[in-house]
Amino acid sequence: MIVSFSGIDSAGKSTQLDLLRAYCDKKRLRSVTKWSKARGTPLVVFLKRLVRRDGKMDDAGKREYREAFFANPKKEKFLYRVSMLDLCWYWSIHYRLLNLTHRYVFCDRYLWDTAVELQFDFPHVDLDKSVLWKLVRRLAAKPKVSFVFFVPAEVSLARDQQKNAAGIEDIEIKKQKIAVYRAYAEKGCWTNVMDGLLPREELHKQVLQALGLEKGGDV
Repeated sequence: MIVSFSGIDSAGKSTQLDLLRAYCDKKRLRSVTKWSKARGTPLVVFLKRLVRRDGKMDDAGKREYREAFFANPKKEKFLYRVSMLDLCWYWSIHYRLLNLTHRYVFCDRYLWDTAVELQFDFPHVDLDKSVLWKLVRRLAAKPKVSFVFFVPAEVSLARDQQKNAAGIEDIEIKKQKIAVYRAYAEKGCWTNVMDGLLPREELHKQVLQALGLEKGGDV
């Protein structure tokens, strides 16, 4: 079964994934967790390592480097095309193979997280008209159960700061992304909309129920 976990940074995805993996280990349920997004698949990461020159820069320097890169339309278009083509095989073939050999494939971010990120990373691309994005959506393995976690932007920022997370986003960017997530949620892009402000034990219980798992056994 493919299961996806979505939401902005520090919305509670990683905590619930950790609890779910621990549950599966205890019950001897074979599972694997995969993290992915556009610009984060194996081929794209490999290419970026070859050409990037911001490895030793601080966060401000890295932001300036990325902004300069995306200011070049040809480079932006090339990276978008490579990212979409890489996602086609990664989500359609790799994930399906994992699904054959594991009881659960847990996706830490997936299709609609990528849709949100693309709107900010590739602002000149119209996703509604993009043939490549439509191809990715058509080919990607579909989750049987999908979760999206919501917390206010202020909570997300506070949690980021508490964890001393790398690349913390501006609160206005967080608010904009939450609005996009809300719009997708209203379209029914996830099977389960979760309140990330609830205690983690309560959320874990809700996750288990949505997966058809009960404390002490599974069905």
